[in-house]
Amino acid sequence: MDNIEELVKLVTQKVLEKLGEVPEIFDDLAKQIKVYGKKTEELALFLKEHDYVEGASIEASSGVVLTELTLERLIGISNMLPTTDEDREILDALLNKKPVFVLNGAKEYATLLQDSPYGMKAHVKSCEEQWVRFGAQFITIETKSTKTKTTSKAWTMEYLQKEVAKGVTVFEVEKGTIITPLAKDYIREQQLQLNYARKEE
Repeated sequence: MDNIEELVKLVTQKVLEKLGEVPEIFDDLAKQIKVYGKKTEELALFLKEHDYVEGASIEASSGVVLTELTLERLIGISNMLPTTDEDREILDALLNKKPVFVLNGAKEYATLLQDSPYGMKAHVKSCEEQWVRFGAQFITIETKSTKTKTTSKAWTMEYLQKEVAKGVTVFEVEKGTIITPLAKDYIREQQLQLNYARKEE
């Protein structure tokens, strides 16, 4: 560990937790979280909403947040076969029941699966479900870039795929919008959020 003071604080905090006492000087440790991935707008909103600060090490952090999740990492950890040090740290966090959050923009493999066979999509979905069984949470943080209000009156699967590729996960549906059956299937597969707007009269 790089920082001895952090280690001493962490050990002291754990001992005091076992005794049932947590002094205020250690409150900042409980709100540190280890970040894997790029600094994004979603991450900033997540940290602000949940009162977390970015922690320097996994040992001193109370949890993990991922802003980037590759297909290799998803499958490796779901099979409990980490391939990198970061993967091992994430798996250790899950094994130690620390919260692990995966932000909605983290799924780097989402665009790869758009034209993939159903069997591949089902396998990836089962890997995500395994993460959830391990204790991970896939969460959606709404930013300006994840919302869209469309003027299109007919939604096709192709239209939705283009919007998702841009990072949109929440759609505002106006009255009279037609959603094709393939588009409905795509919405279910990708777990897109639809907000139905009411027109003021």
